[in-house]
Amino acid sequence: MDDTTVKITLKSPFGPFLQTLATDASCIINPNVMKHEKDGDLAQAWLAQNMDGSGPFKMTEWSRGERFVT
Repeated sequence: MDDTTVKITLKSPFGPFLQTLATDASCIINPNVMKHEKDGDLAQAWLAQNMDGSGPFKMTEWSRGERFVT
């Protein structure tokens, strides 16, 4: 294992585990984003106007209501 490997050990078999990983509920959240959480909104109000990712990318443009352009 190295610093870029995640190991998940389940207590018991769970058939839809991989499918669950593909949903928003299992995404990795940058801890810096959660500093902006207000009243349990999971920082959604802040994220509507801001971005703080957790990967090796650079955002070059963003238009409200459109997809990210990189």
